[in-house]
Amino acid sequence: MTIDKDLILEKCNENPLFANANALNRTIICYLVITEAGIPVPGWEGLREIIGKGSSTDILKGVASARMVLASRLKAAGALPEGFPPAIVEPMREVWSAAQRLATEQLADDRLALQAQALAGAAAVAAAEARAMRLESELAGKAAEIEALKTASAAHQAQLDTEKSAAQSRQSQLAAQIDNLRSDKEALVRLQEADRARADAAEQDRRSAMLRADSAFVETRRLRAQFEVDSRTTLARAEAAEHAQALAVADVQALRAANDLLLRQAQRRSRGGQLTKRGDGMKRRGI
Repeated sequence: MTIDKDLILEKCNENPLFANANALNRTIICYLVITEAGIPVPGWEGLREIIGKGSSTDILKGVASARMVLASRLKAAGALPEGFPPAIVEPMREVWSAAQRLATEQLADDRLALQAQALAGAAAVAAAEARAMRLESELAGKAAEIEALKTASAAHQAQLDTEKSAAQSRQSQLAAQIDNLRSDKEALVRLQEADRARADAAEQDRRSAMLRADSAFVETRRLRAQFEVDSRTTLARAEAAEHAQALAVADVQALRAANDLLLRQAQRRSRGGQLTKRGDGMKRRGI
């Protein structure tokens, strides 16, 4: 027979004590309502669905108390009421006694069923407590793992911060080195430009010296021709010879100056080539 839980709850609420009662007293009221309706009493879980609260222990205690109430009611109804005709008193007594025996047997069966439910409930509670203890142990282990991970994470973060600070320091040093190399490069470019200007000036001086040397050679040949013309005059020849000698000495000095200038120019070009190689090396390094 299906229990209409809403109807049973409505009947229970008709009792003014039900609304504010605890789980044990709600169970007693609900149990009596169900038995008075002639409906089989459900297990403690079904009773909890009706009354809305209570543990298995409280509900089973309420069931036991309700049965004691029913037993006291059966004992109080042991004698037949007065006023029955004598002819049917004995048959009614037998029927009533039989009804009491059936009710007693039913209560005994219900008591055994409830005891079994109590044992099952206790076992379920023990299993739940064991599972709760196991979960608490696992939770404690997980908490320890989390703390260990937090510690490791903090250490790792500290290491990262240290490495980041070192990297920033290295980056600053590298930037300073790059600035120095750029300054050296700019200085090298300026030196190359200055050497190039000096080389151009030296080349111009060399060309001028060559032109003067050529002019001196032309003048020497002219003077020699004139000396041959005037060879008849010894004094003229001597003067011409001295003049030619002076011109030759000047030519030699001019040639020596030109050679010295060319030598200095070659040295500057050698130095400029070394600076160019250094600049090319800096370019290959990406500076």
